[in-house]
Amino acid sequence: MRLNWCLDRTGVGISELAKIIREARTARAWPQEQLAEAAGVSLRTVQRVERGALPERLFGPLVDNIVVMLGLPLLAIALSAAPMFGLRWR
Repeated sequence: MRLNWCLDRTGVGISELAKIIREARTARAWPQEQLAEAAGVSLRTVQRVERGALPERLFGPLVDNIVVMLGLPLLAIALSAAPMFGLRWR
């Protein structure tokens, strides 16, 4: 569970990750249906992920494929969330 590891060690919360995923999808002009098909998950799952409405125990395993399909390396997620926590990378 790579994503859970990243979340645990960076302090990135589910709501922040949901926002990053939603913004990455819309930046690619992908409808939610296209992302769901590419990631091998249901449309409902994508909708719930983007709302941050999945239970934490399910979030990591279901979101790993979505993150990969959007081309979001886990380090990029950690770096993009850093300003939300007042962190600066040197």
